[in-house]
Amino acid sequence: MPEIDPCFMIRAIKLGKRAFKKTGDNPWVGCVIVKDNK
Repeated sequence: MPEIDPCFMIRAIKLGKRAFKKTGDNPWVGCVIVKDNK
């Protein structure tokens, strides 16, 4: 498995936090699709 750039993980976490109080009992999920480190 390739090493994950922390910038992409931080972005996904920030996106997930945007779901605060919007998803009811469902988890907050952030997703970032990366190809060729972009």
